[in-house]
Amino acid sequence: MASEVDMIFPIGWQSPKNANNLSKMNKKYIKEDKQIVNIDNLHNVFDGVAGAEWTNIVMWKKDYDNHLSGKQLVYTNGKDPKKVKLVTKKNDVDKPIEITELSQLVKKHFGFEPLQKITSVLKPYGLRTDVPKDPSKYQLPSIQDERFKKDDLELWTGGRGGRKIKYVPKNYPFPRVSEALHSYKVLVPYAWGNWSESAGLGGAYSDIIIAFPNVATTETWQESGNFTSLNIAKKHAKYLMTKFVRALLYVNKFSQHSTTAWGAVPIQDYSEDWWELSISEINEKLFDKYHIPNEIRKFVNDNIQDKNESNIVNFK
Repeated sequence: MASEVDMIFPIGWQSPKNANNLSKMNKKYIKEDKQIVNIDNLHNVFDGVAGAEWTNIVMWKKDYDNHLSGKQLVYTNGKDPKKVKLVTKKNDVDKPIEITELSQLVKKHFGFEPLQKITSVLKPYGLRTDVPKDPSKYQLPSIQDERFKKDDLELWTGGRGGRKIKYVPKNYPFPRVSEALHSYKVLVPYAWGNWSESAGLGGAYSDIIIAFPNVATTETWQESGNFTSLNIAKKHAKYLMTKFVRALLYVNKFSQHSTTAWGAVPIQDYSEDWWELSISEINEKLFDKYHIPNEIRKFVNDNIQDKNESNIVNFK
């Protein structure tokens, strides 16, 4: 074996996960190996490769001592170096006491139901990110660059080139069909929050999308909600962009992926008149609704990235 090695891995091994063979990497002696010089988390290096939106390059040197006492030096796209402890158990991930107390107060509220109940699984239509480039790879028919018929469905795709809209016939044989296909919903990146703590807890959050009826998506997004009106979808999108929600999302978030992290976020019925207000004003109304003490409000407002209506595609 060479004395210096660069290794490329899916980023998931850094999180305390054991699914999909990650148990082979989720070992203390691996995550605390002092021979790791640094880790660089890179976004969309392998454009179009399924599951490779985030990857990392691990630099390893035989007999090297990084003097980090079990931590690792982690970069994001070659920048913002941080000393990070890669843990093997979720219970070992330290979350700020203010965030855990916020979650406890919210869950005590009468009628609490988690947003996970109205959030789709990963790949709500069974489509990988690279499907538009070569559908035949998955034994699927072609995907169109333009709408040929009035009832064609929109297909939102993502990747290194950014958001794109493709089209498929209304009877396209999706491997899976979401119940929200013909409803209003909000598309949220499954990797929501880039985990760069310089932007705040959870990192920087990308834009979300209000999706109209007859819109499907690749695995780039999860569907949140299943609504009969655009007005309710707009309120839901504003809710997701509050610091209140993203603080609660952080409770169960251990990597960029948010797929199953919505368990501490409460479902809303949007009956209060204040849902017509701005995102920042709604944020404060939510603190009032759940009787959140001032010190927790201040911590959340100081430590979660600011977002506003301009970060919601199709809001206007």
